[in-house]
Amino acid sequence: MRNGMAKFNWIETAIRGTAAGLGILGLAIGLSAAAPAAMAAGPAADTGIHAGDVMVGARFLAALPQVSSTVDNIGGSIALTNEYVPELYATYFFTPHIGVNAIAGMARFGATDKGSAAGDVSLGSVYLIPATITAQYHILPKGPFDPYVGAGGSYFMFFDAQPASSPVLNTKYDNAFGYAFEIGANYRIAHRWYANVDATKVMVHTVSNVDSTAGHVHANVSLDPWLVGVGVAYRF
Repeated sequence: MRNGMAKFNWIETAIRGTAAGLGILGLAIGLSAAAPAAMAAGPAADTGIHAGDVMVGARFLAALPQVSSTVDNIGGSIALTNEYVPELYATYFFTPHIGVNAIAGMARFGATDKGSAAGDVSLGSVYLIPATITAQYHILPKGPFDPYVGAGGSYFMFFDAQPASSPVLNTKYDNAFGYAFEIGANYRIAHRWYANVDATKVMVHTVSNVDSTAGHVHANVSLDPWLVGVGVAYRF
C-alpha cells in the first residue's frame, strides 16, 4: 500500500509540474494575441522586440550540479550525475528591455555517497523539476544580437526517488526554494526566429534522508547547479 501511494504521489507531482509549465507557456502565447498587428507585419517591418511580445523556445540543456554536503553517521559527500535534457521556455516582454522568463523541464539524477565509512554507496536515482522564473534585462532588444541578464527564483520538486539496492532501503529529498541568476543572448537568424544560448546558476539547498540496513542517514546538500542550454525560439 505504501509503495502504491508513493507511486501515486510522484505521478501526481509530475502531472502538476508539467501542467504548471504548460500553463505558463499557454498563458504567454495567449498574451501574445494582444498584439495581432505585430504578428501580421511583414519581415521588412520588423524592428526587434516590442512591449507585449512573447518569445517561445526550446533548448538542449546540460544540468550540471555543483554539490557540497555534510553527511551524518557514515560521512562522505553526496555526488549527483550530470544530465542532458530538453527544456521549453517562454519570455513575456513588458517593455523591449524588460521581460519575465519561465522554464518547463525535468531531469533524472543518479546520487552517490562518495568516500563514506562504507565506501562509495549508490543512493539510487531521483527525478527533479526545477521550476524557475526570472526577470530579464535585454541590452540590445532592437538589434540582431541581444545579450541579457536575469535574476529570480526557483522551486526544486523531487519525486520518484528510487534506492539502488541494499544497504539502501529508502531515500527522500525535501523540495526546496532557491535563487537563480542568468546570463544569455538571442541572435536573430530569420524574421522572428532566434538562436539562443543561456546559462543559469541556481543556489538551492535540500535535505536528504536515507534509510539503510545500517540505520538512518541524514544529509544536508547544496546542489547549486549550472543549467546551460542552447536552442531556438520564435517571437510572437
